[in-house]
Amino acid sequence: MVGDKYEKAIQLYGSPQYVRIGKELDELIRDEFFASSQEMGFDKAVAYGPNKADDLLVTWLFLRNDKIAAILMSIF
Repeated sequence: MVGDKYEKAIQLYGSPQYVRIGKELDELIRDEFFASSQEMGFDKAVAYGPNKADDLLVTWLFLRNDKIAAILMSIF
C-alpha cells in the first residue's frame, strides 16, 4: 500500500473520516513522530476509523505528492 496513489485508498476504504493539512498536520506529525512536517515531507494525512467493526483502531495514511508515504495504526 505504501507508494499507492491516494485514489486507490479511496477505492478500497471509501472517503476518510478525518483529513489533516496545514497546522493540524503539523500538530499530528509532532505528536506522533516527534518531528516537523517539513522534516517528514508529508502534504496531507487522512484517517479511517474507528468504526462499528472496531471502535479502537484508527489508521492514518500520510501522503506525499498524492501517494501514500507512511501508515500509522493506533489502538486506543
